[in-house]
Amino acid sequence: MNLDRGMWPEALVAAVASLSVGWPLTTLLQEQTWVADAVIVVAVVAVLGAVLRSFDLLPSLVALAQLAVGI
Repeated sequence: MNLDRGMWPEALVAAVASLSVGWPLTTLLQEQTWVADAVIVVAVVAVLGAVLRSFDLLPSLVALAQLAVGI
C-alpha cells in the first residue's frame, strides 16, 4: 500500500468540485432531502478511489469500482 499513490489531496479537490457543481440544484428543487445523500455518495466515491489507487490497481479498475459504488 502506497499512500502517496492514493492522491488524497486530488480526491478531496475532486469531491469538493463535484459538490460545488451540484450545489445550485438546491435552489431548483423544493425538497432538500437528497443533499445529505449526495454528500455521502461523493465522499464514499472519493475515499474509495484514493484507497484503491493506494493499492496500485489499474486506473480502469479504480474507475469501474467508483462507478459501481456511485450507482
